[in-house]
Amino acid sequence: MKKSIFLLIMIVLFSCNNNPVEDNRSAQVETLEVEQISDITGMCKGKITDKGTGTISQYGIELDDGNGYEKHPRTISSGDHFGVEFVGLTPDKTYRYRAYVDDGAVQYGEEKSFTTLSAFVYTATVDPESITSNSAVISFTGVNKLKEWGFHYSETEVSKNDPVKKEFLDADILFSDLKRNTQYNILPYVIEKGGKTTYLEKIRFTTAKKICRYRTG
Repeated sequence: MKKSIFLLIMIVLFSCNNNPVEDNRSAQVETLEVEQISDITGMCKGKITDKGTGTISQYGIELDDGNGYEKHPRTISSGDHFGVEFVGLTPDKTYRYRAYVDDGAVQYGEEKSFTTLSAFVYTATVDPESITSNSAVISFTGVNKLKEWGFHYSETEVSKNDPVKKEFLDADILFSDLKRNTQYNILPYVIEKGGKTTYLEKIRFTTAKKICRYRTG
């Protein structure tokens, strides 16, 4: 009887040694390089390298704009990779960021930093070579960042209440049906894809006095 009890105890101890209770393990995260940096945007990314033994309740990016870190839950994810797209940043400014994961205790990846690009300056110009007796071409820069651009025009002092010509596709706008030897004032504007409207420096030009005629043959 005693021998049987001894064998039973040994079997139980052997079984326990072969099925140890798994230790609790915290989730781990890695901070990846930022992508898609512009003057006002940046895509900060991270990767969960170990999901741990707990339950992950949240993960994302902490961003420090100089006033301390602030948590931003991930907005995109693919497998263990995730990211947060930041918009409305300040041009030519350095930000610190780090990935985080929360499974009851917050774990952080390595701190990294990035600097936004300098602000893009939109311009509108009139090519002197394009000015004729009844037309001129107004050219805009950075139209790939815009949803609309154009200008108000007047033969006197121009304002936002004057007639407008607008464009959505081409960087050049043909300003036609003008009067010969007449001064025109234009107020260019651009509307960014986010909806912000910016008025540019006013432009003044005078149409040609004579109508150019070309010989053929």
